[in-house]
Amino acid sequence: MVGSEVIALLEAGKQALTAGNAAAAAELMSQVVAMAPGTAEADCWLSLALARLGRLREAVEPYLRAEEHFPELTDGLPPLAETLEHLRCFLEAGLVRKRFTLRRPDDYEAWLMLEHWYWLEDFQEEALDAAAHAQRLRPFALAPRLARCMAQLRKVYDSSEQIAAARSAYRNELHGLAAWVDRELERIEDPWSVGRYMPFFLPYQGGNDRTLQSLLGGIVTRVMHSAYPQWARRPPMPAATKGGPLRIGVVSGFFREHAVWKMHLRYWMEGFDRRRFRLYGYHTGMQQDDITTLARAGFDKFVDYLPVGRMSEQIRADSLHVLIHSEVGMNPTAMCLAALRLAPLQFLLSNQPETSGLPTIDSFLSSDAMEPENAAAHYTERLVRLPGLGTVYRAWTPSPIDADWKALGLRDDARIYLCAQNPSKILPVHDALFASIAAGVSNSQFVFLDAHPYHHPTRHMMARIAAGFRARGIDPERHLLLLPKLSSPNYAALNRRCHVFLDTIGWNGCNTTFEALAAGLPVVTMPGAMMRGRHAFAILTCAGLRQLIAADPDEYVKKAVRLATDEDERLEAAQACRAGMELIHADASPVEAFQDFLEEEVYGAMPSGKHAG
Repeated sequence: MVGSEVIALLEAGKQALTAGNAAAAAELMSQVVAMAPGTAEADCWLSLALARLGRLREAVEPYLRAEEHFPELTDGLPPLAETLEHLRCFLEAGLVRKRFTLRRPDDYEAWLMLEHWYWLEDFQEEALDAAAHAQRLRPFALAPRLARCMAQLRKVYDSSEQIAAARSAYRNELHGLAAWVDRELERIEDPWSVGRYMPFFLPYQGGNDRTLQSLLGGIVTRVMHSAYPQWARRPPMPAATKGGPLRIGVVSGFFREHAVWKMHLRYWMEGFDRRRFRLYGYHTGMQQDDITTLARAGFDKFVDYLPVGRMSEQIRADSLHVLIHSEVGMNPTAMCLAALRLAPLQFLLSNQPETSGLPTIDSFLSSDAMEPENAAAHYTERLVRLPGLGTVYRAWTPSPIDADWKALGLRDDARIYLCAQNPSKILPVHDALFASIAAGVSNSQFVFLDAHPYHHPTRHMMARIAAGFRARGIDPERHLLLLPKLSSPNYAALNRRCHVFLDTIGWNGCNTTFEALAAGLPVVTMPGAMMRGRHAFAILTCAGLRQLIAADPDEYVKKAVRLATDEDERLEAAQACRAGMELIHADASPVEAFQDFLEEEVYGAMPSGKHAG
């Protein structure tokens, strides 16, 4: 029996946590647990208090202890899963979500969360089954039907044939969804779900996605315009005085430490002429850090996260001349907003290098150096080629902290190749490159990073590459190394420790290429057919480093082998890389051209008499 003192402490702990004092709550609940072991309620509250204090690893044990005594507990399982996900214990988190869903088989959201976990882990059949359960529970909900579409897109494939089959299945699902939306448009319960499920992994397949994106964009637009008809039509262009400040809005979920901030948002805030433009920032993400604080102070107006309806009202009320989306397909709220007409001119940046397919986006702002000649055929939007790289890139300057590389598995005598890309970028057709390089450099070591947020796709990719090594009689254990996700300082140090950066073909590294060159790490690349396969090609060209660009896979292997085996050539290339970054830093032409373009577009769209010369 629990005594009165324990009950009093328990109630005091609850009150403390409810009042926002997690530290006091954790202390009080710890006392209860010590005085009355097996008090499941105290363990649950202790777990929650520790999680709110950021002591995530400690927060897991109390809940597991509570469930051991009371296996019927269910309410604490979703918070436990979230805690495990913050700890990057994704397999464990998925098992907790599965346990919760099986105990609550009529819980629609639980099935959706389970489906999402299965999809992110690349468990395709399980994801489809969970989506079907959710769909049976709510037949007029859009989310499970979208989930079924996106579940056709794997993170990692075993062959080019598998990619083609996935693409065909996705196309068929989209057509089915479009027909259902046309029939049931008035009865759809959750229009905001159009942003919850997006084809993030479609462009990794390496194809021209214009037709597929246009089909999806039509679905998204019809749903959003039906739900928010007041924002379905283009608003009139506000009046302006030539030379006076135009109101430019920027929608992004990444006003924080992220490549999107580094590549575009930062240079606007720092480089735009504020006599010509007033900048309005609309943050559609919930994560915040020091960069968010910097953006809040640096923009003329900054709006923190609001739901779709309220954010739309705010943007319309600000009477913008132009609304620029920094990405579509990476943030749920951003996708919903992009499907509406919130400003007379709406543009999309190339942070997610894929056409939006949305008829509400007028122009796609890209890099002239990155786009191939036939690039207009890849976009539903009008393609605008800004000069050079299309952005002004600032130096990446974290202070490197040398890790114990030997303890992490890097051999002292090895020639280290850094392979720092998302596993989805490494397509099966290019696996043979790694084994071919290893055949030419006997003491080579290929370092991959476990930076993908989920477990199975990375392991799948590593197993596939290892199989290719074994097929050629090369020991994968000697040559392949997977490192855990590194902090920014440690990643900077790794760039200095490695000898060659191997770029991915089909979807090049962009921010990672800049970071490698700044560290004096030579980058070997080969241009692809789409803009996303020409990032490094353009960067190296603008940096005067065309000698690092291969014309075909054979030349790619030769360059990678020579840089690792000819130390004089590698050191010369390293020096050229640092000098090349100085050329890139000095090029301010993209921001100047962008500002001129914005003025031309606004004044060109303005009816006669609405502006003064």
